[in-house]
Amino acid sequence: MGDGTSKHALFECSIITLKIKILILIHFSNYVFKKQFPLFYRSTVFATKFWASSGTSQIPAIKIPKTTSRARIGIQREERERERAAKLCSGGKEGKQALEMAEKLAPEKRHSFIHNGQKVFEWDQTLEEVNMYITLPPKVHSKQFYCKIQSKHVEVGIKGNPPYLNHELTSPVKTDSSFWTIEDDIMHITLQKRDKGQTWPSPILGQGQLDPLSTDLEQKRLMLQRFQEENPGFDFSQAQFSGNCPDPRTFMGGIRSD
Repeated sequence: MGDGTSKHALFECSIITLKIKILILIHFSNYVFKKQFPLFYRSTVFATKFWASSGTSQIPAIKIPKTTSRARIGIQREERERERAAKLCSGGKEGKQALEMAEKLAPEKRHSFIHNGQKVFEWDQTLEEVNMYITLPPKVHSKQFYCKIQSKHVEVGIKGNPPYLNHELTSPVKTDSSFWTIEDDIMHITLQKRDKGQTWPSPILGQGQLDPLSTDLEQKRLMLQRFQEENPGFDFSQAQFSGNCPDPRTFMGGIRSD
């Protein structure tokens, strides 16, 4: 009886040791593959959470790299990317084509918000999101930065100091789906549009708005994104509009909701 108990304890110990080794390997892979293989990197973060949840009382905590633990981790973004990747993989050839089309219709470059000759932030948008990118000052610990997102307001700054940004947003956002992360000294704010497909001329209400030509190009790109999303078997990346581009949010009865 005692010998059997010892073997059982030894077996459990071996399992725990194996999990620890896997966690260490995952921890190391986060550093090595983060830049070269972003999809693999996201999968290792997911695997870390999975293994830790399978025996949290027995497995010693292993620190996630600083670049992924700073500020609030973009769990929602990871989940959306995993769901999108799974859908594309399950779609076979059609899924691959959809991915290629999505890449062709992605923002080609970020817009810059300039104030008094200084770049305040960069931004871009998709059918569903507006993304803001703020270069953070050096020699300030990431935990000192904060970001508050409300339905029509955003505030960014360093704790104990006047806010760096404190402005009304151009349009309402879904606060439960909006979030922010810090990585490589860049604060990335993801604002989930309440009205999917709406073309934002600027994240900030009444300031830094795109010129009419740039606004028209944004609206055309979002309209093509909508066509591509609703008709994944076709390639709209080279499509052209004659005359004014319709509103991607309201055209033909409105954009389809997921």
